[in-house]
Amino acid sequence: MPMGDSLTDTSPGYKESLYLSLKHSGYVVEFVGPKKGKASDGGKLDHAGYGGYTVGPGPSKADAWSGGKGNLYVIAENCLKSKPDVILLMIGTNEYFMIDKLQPDHNPERDGPRRVAALVDHIRELAPKVKILVASVPPVEWSKDFAKGFNATLPDLLKGKENVVLVDMARLCGFVKGDWSSDHLHPSAAGYKKIAGVWYDALVANLPKPDPAQVAAAAKARADAEAAAAEAARKKQERAAESKTNPSHRERGTITPIWDFARQKPTYAYVSWNPLDKSGSTTPDGWKMDALPDGGIGMVLQDPMDMSSFKQLNLHVRKEEGGSSDIFVKLLCEKGERTFNVLCADVGAGPDFTEIALDLQNPNSGKGDLSVVKQIQIQGNFNKTQKFAYTLRSLEGENAPAAGAPAKASASGLDSEQAKQADLRVFFLGNSYTYYWELPAIVKTLAADSSPSRKVFVNKHAEGGKTFEYYWKKLNNADVAARGELDQKLLDPRWDVIVLQPWRDVDNDMHNYAEKLIAKIKEVNPKVTILLYMWGDAKSDIAEKHQALFEPIAQKTGAILIPVAWAWAQGQAERPKAEPNDQAWVAHDGWHPGYRRSYLAACQIYGALFRQSPVGVKTRTWKFGYIPPASEFRGPLMLTDEEATWLQTLAWDTLRKHTNDAAIRALP
Repeated sequence: MPMGDSLTDTSPGYKESLYLSLKHSGYVVEFVGPKKGKASDGGKLDHAGYGGYTVGPGPSKADAWSGGKGNLYVIAENCLKSKPDVILLMIGTNEYFMIDKLQPDHNPERDGPRRVAALVDHIRELAPKVKILVASVPPVEWSKDFAKGFNATLPDLLKGKENVVLVDMARLCGFVKGDWSSDHLHPSAAGYKKIAGVWYDALVANLPKPDPAQVAAAAKARADAEAAAAEAARKKQERAAESKTNPSHRERGTITPIWDFARQKPTYAYVSWNPLDKSGSTTPDGWKMDALPDGGIGMVLQDPMDMSSFKQLNLHVRKEEGGSSDIFVKLLCEKGERTFNVLCADVGAGPDFTEIALDLQNPNSGKGDLSVVKQIQIQGNFNKTQKFAYTLRSLEGENAPAAGAPAKASASGLDSEQAKQADLRVFFLGNSYTYYWELPAIVKTLAADSSPSRKVFVNKHAEGGKTFEYYWKKLNNADVAARGELDQKLLDPRWDVIVLQPWRDVDNDMHNYAEKLIAKIKEVNPKVTILLYMWGDAKSDIAEKHQALFEPIAQKTGAILIPVAWAWAQGQAERPKAEPNDQAWVAHDGWHPGYRRSYLAACQIYGALFRQSPVGVKTRTWKFGYIPPASEFRGPLMLTDEEATWLQTLAWDTLRKHTNDAAIRALP
């Protein structure tokens, strides 16, 4: 039973790689635990991984959002109901992050190992025969000495305990650059494979050897699987080659619409794979997915679609295993509705697809006028249905809109009434620093609350941990699906302003890709104003270094420098954080911006947009979204008048002093 925090909970994390390694070596293994998971070959990957959990039994922040069950000690008895023979215990990372005022004297280096030893004793009392493999705390990207004291103390506390084996995960996994995900805390796929390798070696050393017949059978099964995979890859390559010359045979699940600005229409129709169980998700072309009250799923079109010129709507249904279902498809139109009742045939025992063709020109399907379709509802027995997709075929039978068909709204959102009525249209390209406190929303709110009030339309493309290098390569990818909607959003020539925010690796971004990215944008939108967001931290020497790095690029490209780094450094020097868990400057993870940083950045952007001081703007709160985990912040956020005025003044003073824009520097 894999047991621990989010390092265990992550799916598939290390679990699938470990499971397959054991299986291919001839072991008959089943992962157990209260949380369910499944391997690619159908095997069980159940586990007891709980994101954010501490060791226990003492209280922690995790307890606050889990009803007092935020540690493994409390839930151990329930976990052991799955009756494991072996437990892979990896816990302790959150001792450094999740303990707050509930335990003000907690020292993770001192107390963490003791809590692990107590948890091990507790498990042994509940299940004396279970073997427990205890991992040391793995490293994090920002510190090679992370949990050093914790890991040094742990061996002595576990020494001599029956059926307990210490696994030196911190030393043996050998993490290098690229082994962590964008949050620098959780491993990447490559990092999880290394963790799986360490667990595998430890298990093999502590388990009986498998029967030779099982080893031979596993080797044959693996060879057969590899041969089948090679054949599938060959066929996929053939289909991909054919798709280059025949759009109607493009690989399902790889097509998204290409928006042609010159012709104001997509060059061909769209295909999307979407999980049926992901309520609230959005398809690449803007269809909102929501569960229906009586089962099934409804797709609400971001913009109503004219289907009157289309001949056929195809649904591709994927099943996890055999079975059949009656499926009802309803098109909700502005005038009436169309209803189709079709049978999803048995598609066999393995993953496969069946296509349902709905004749949109069938007069018996209802009296809906397909010129304005707002929603598509799909209902039926989806217990064994994993995914569905859709395509539209025109009256001519081609995967392209018929001549004269109304153009689909741009992914940029600039076709909306809100955008058309705006005084200014601003697009943000960045990463988690952009979306963490919802920077675009603060800028929009500042503009609305200013005097005179301004309507600013904002949109963003922000992928966590992504750099200018990543976005440059994505924009220039020959594969349409790989580009997604980035080019349609960023390269829409109607933007007034584009804000570019680099990743923390600013040297590479600025030396190699900032200028290229700006040139690409100005090629299609020569009049756009570019704001270059200057990242930094709490040190003025970093701000000075970054100024020297950013300013030449800004001067060369005509971009306006937004020197947030100076505001952050000066602000943190004037008012350091009040307590260890104060998120005014830095979030709980130690590197994402706190609310003051984001507010300062928004005030500087406001000042650059309108050549006007933000001092006096009444914005004290704003609508924000992604602030993980939920327990780290208890909203709504509300700045005091004094704090808001101080931040506004600080933002304006540092903007005028350090921007490259002569007009802003000349302002009083």
